[in-house]
Amino acid sequence: MSFDWGPLAVRARGLMTHLLDRATLERLSRVENRTRLREILEDGPRHDLVSTLGTQPVRFHERALIRSVAARFALLYRWAYPRADVLDAVFLPFDARTLRGIARGISGGMPPEDRIRDAVPTPTLDVGSLRFLSESTSVQALGATLTAWGHPLAEGLTEIEAGVSGRPDLFAVEAGLGRASSRAVVEAARRGDDPLRRWANEEVDAWNVVAALVLASVRGEMDPRGLYVEGGTVLGPEDFLAATESEGRLEAYRVLEGVTRGTLFATALEQARSERGTPGAAATALEKAILDARIDRLAGETRRHPLSSAPVLLYVSRNVREVRVLRRALWRTGLPSRRAS
Repeated sequence: MSFDWGPLAVRARGLMTHLLDRATLERLSRVENRTRLREILEDGPRHDLVSTLGTQPVRFHERALIRSVAARFALLYRWAYPRADVLDAVFLPFDARTLRGIARGISGGMPPEDRIRDAVPTPTLDVGSLRFLSESTSVQALGATLTAWGHPLAEGLTEIEAGVSGRPDLFAVEAGLGRASSRAVVEAARRGDDPLRRWANEEVDAWNVVAALVLASVRGEMDPRGLYVEGGTVLGPEDFLAATESEGRLEAYRVLEGVTRGTLFATALEQARSERGTPGAAATALEKAILDARIDRLAGETRRHPLSSAPVLLYVSRNVREVRVLRRALWRTGLPSRRAS
């Protein structure tokens, strides 16, 4: 039986009136002090943050943001009942990114709270689950917990073998989660409509594009074929390998832009090209640019197909972007002033 997206799409379109618009997000991305932050937020849908700005630490506001987005996503899940499983394709990619962050934090010896600092809670990994997982003592323990919970991405961690240090290689973790996430998302999307299947294909392509860029920056440290995942429509395995073999990051940008010409990925690559930091910073900049480009595409698809999954996908994506911008604004304005003596 096919899922009727109409009622959920209408509700998602209504909920989008409570999100910050793009112009406000642009101002938030540049704000440098709490006074200006209060001014931007006080008359908008996030005025709830204003009353405690300046009186509570950054982590207090960060936790409030996490709880709010978790509540919004849980509401979508309840409205989709008894076919909420069709939303797995929407939320599992965010779970994969969260688990990558936790695994990196474990390997890097980070405190549990910092391991989920950039996490986006979902109905498949809610706030309580994230806190519990962040306390994992090893990547193997993380995988074991997910297996016990029956989470679809558990196999991405349990199939990884420990290296000579007794800990799994982080590239192996990335590859395992990439394969598990791609399989689960594409499979879940088969139960949905055309916009959801396009979303799933884009998730796979986004993974491959970002992975190719990172591998080109750390050329020679691992076999790139292990990080390519099947299921996308833009970047094939040969094109992926060609990008990873580029002579440095700028050449990789040129190769990827050529392969993805005419797609949203080419636009995102052009926007992210100016990032000159570490491979991790370049990947973050590209992921942000891809999210922006996908939101623009989904906005058009929502206008053309207002009763499809497109409004739901757009609502979820805009929530993710909003929380990320607000998090950075809170941390940036919570730091001591550069002009302080």
